[in-house]
Amino acid sequence: MLLNEINEVVGKLKGHIDLHGDALSRNEIATRYALIDPLLTALGWDVSDPAQVQPEYSTGAGRADYAMLAGRDEPSLVIEAKKLGRFIGDGIDQSIMYCMKENIPYFVVTNGERWAAYETYRRTPINEKRLVEFSISDPTQSTVMKALWLWRGNFELDSPVKPTLPENLKLGPTTPPVPPPMPPDPKQSSQQAARGVPLSEFEGRSGGTPPAALIFPDGTEKSVDQWWYQMQLATVEWLTETGRLTAGHCPIATQYGAYLVNTSPHRSDGKEFSNGVLVNGLWIDKGKSARDHVKTVKQILTHLGVDLTQVRVVEK
Repeated sequence: MLLNEINEVVGKLKGHIDLHGDALSRNEIATRYALIDPLLTALGWDVSDPAQVQPEYSTGAGRADYAMLAGRDEPSLVIEAKKLGRFIGDGIDQSIMYCMKENIPYFVVTNGERWAAYETYRRTPINEKRLVEFSISDPTQSTVMKALWLWRGNFELDSPVKPTLPENLKLGPTTPPVPPPMPPDPKQSSQQAARGVPLSEFEGRSGGTPPAALIFPDGTEKSVDQWWYQMQLATVEWLTETGRLTAGHCPIATQYGAYLVNTSPHRSDGKEFSNGVLVNGLWIDKGKSARDHVKTVKQILTHLGVDLTQVRVVEK
């Protein structure tokens, strides 16, 4: 079944992002080869057949990374590719103007993880031209159905149909199910309490030594080593590994709108993090002071309902 095939590919691509995100975020070609081409193939596009897909499609108005032909002489849509982690909102106005000039009805932009599709001729503001948006890092039924809009067969119709998600649709899992957390062992809890202080009582000190480790409520211990930002890294690792944090929760922001965790290395104003780090498919910003790193960890955990008194900080 096509849906299950797409579902399986989405799960594999999320695994690529989790395992190889750092390498892919440095190279657009690698992003296209490892993330974009496989999804297009699953959606029925033969990327090696110029009758279906023409890479680096050139016209007098510019160049498109992919022109999708769907059995027609002219492109039904064009796709702009960015390297993993790049903000996909940059240059949307110019790209849509290019499509309108070239009589191309649909425009898609992706960084391999986030995808957004626009109807170029719709007489509305840019955001209202957006038809479909989904994230590979959120491998849900909804993501698979939204991706189905890009199925080649859809563009063989006179007017492509935007798919909806039937309530009774059941797909196979794209990732292994997360087991429910085990209740803490009283002995282990006692040992943890003897090894450190509650995070709720811990403050970062500029010039001070970062802690050795964090111990989370389920007993998982994550090393911090030598840098304060590794407190954030350890926290996001634990939250994603236990299913408490997914792309669907992002962006996680402060009450003032500053992004703490995001699906791309960008702040709320669209500018890049000062020093973004990819953690299990999500981005944090390590460009902070010691005190701010500790504050950020507390804000993330509190946002996701984790009791700070149950998180222990093991100092060196």
